[in-house]
Amino acid sequence: MAWIPRRLILLLAGSALLLAPLLTVQLAAGAGRAHACSCAPPTPDEAFERASAVFLGRVVEISGKWERDIEIEVDTVWKGSLAPTTVLRRPSECGYPGFSAGEEYLVFAQDYEDSLVAFLCGGTVRLEYARDYLPTLGEGQAPQASLPGDRLLALSMLLLITMAAAVILWLAAWHLNRSSRR
Repeated sequence: MAWIPRRLILLLAGSALLLAPLLTVQLAAGAGRAHACSCAPPTPDEAFERASAVFLGRVVEISGKWERDIEIEVDTVWKGSLAPTTVLRRPSECGYPGFSAGEEYLVFAQDYEDSLVAFLCGGTVRLEYARDYLPTLGEGQAPQASLPGDRLLALSMLLLITMAAAVILWLAAWHLNRSSRR
């Protein structure tokens, strides 16, 4: 029976020798890349360059799941095509956290997953802190009364409602005609 402990010790020692290099590689590799949401504020030129839309507006409402939808009444546009009221999304990772209803902001938004979003490191600031940005932006424009996409959506909805009404009327006439034959 003395050979069992010696054999067990050899088995454990061999396993440790095999696993030691794997453990060393894992520890050397580290935990992976971190995604920090801290950054130095961009210069006005950097923020403008990276943005898909740059505008000044007042937050009307913050809604949606986890308050991620920011409805903004747009006052002045420097970049992009925006309607008078625009919905901005706050991404779950690194979104601009400082929006408050009733406050005015200079927004530097990017296109992200079919929405306009404001990232923490994108340059978005409250109007009171935007004094360094405004002179470099120059004179902006008023938002567009209606965008071509909005008009197309309205016409599509009208067509859909008209077709649905026609189908309902046809079904009602068919049912009445069928009932009168009996």
